[in-house]
Amino acid sequence: MNGNIFERYAQPVEVHAIINRTAYSIACQTQIAAEWVWQEKSVAVWQAELDAVQEMGTGLQAILTARDAEMNGAESHLGAQLQQLHDDTVAGLGVARIRWRQHPERGIAFRQLSGLGRTPEQTLAEAEMWELAWEEFEPGFVPMDGLTLAVFASRRTAAMAAMRAVRRARLRRALDAGNLAVAMVNLEDSAQAWYAEATSIFPEGSGVVAEVIRSVPTSYVPRYAEASKRRRAAARQAAEPAG
Repeated sequence: MNGNIFERYAQPVEVHAIINRTAYSIACQTQIAAEWVWQEKSVAVWQAELDAVQEMGTGLQAILTARDAEMNGAESHLGAQLQQLHDDTVAGLGVARIRWRQHPERGIAFRQLSGLGRTPEQTLAEAEMWELAWEEFEPGFVPMDGLTLAVFASRRTAAMAAMRAVRRARLRRALDAGNLAVAMVNLEDSAQAWYAEATSIFPEGSGVVAEVIRSVPTSYVPRYAEASKRRRAAARQAAEPAG
């Protein structure tokens, strides 16, 4: 299963549709149990698989929602850290260039320094370069009240840790989205297979049971009907006495 399929099956609209269809399918199977029972999966097992997805607080949906909140919080914290670091870099460099304008030997180093901060990675790299230059030029330099080299270095370290936290949160979110997608694929497969087998046993127009089955919301895939026919044919052949 490729990444695009995983992403599709983790989308709220897709998840809602599959959950809805599964719930209808389980209810229908329960209703027609006196007439026919699907041998591939019991209602209890099927319901347990559905509960594992939508259980309040512990289901895969709830876990993914928590991961989204974790990721959004980490990204918000990182944004604030990077903004502070960018502002400190710009302020420190601005004052340093003025303060040391009479030191032409430092001009070469200044040409390697900037505070553009177009991306988080660039902001961190620029801050590190300025920190290194600060150490080389004059560690005791204080460009503005409260902004010492030690304070700047601690803020850069904190921003790097925040970046790592964001990456970890994104990875965890991707893993849990994958778990939800796998569960959705399995539920969709079961619903398709059940519908195919049920409609092949109870053809359209054959009675009330057929009408009940066809009331289930579906995005029917014909290949499941063919697979169902092959399974039932194999089951009949296996049940026939030898010779």
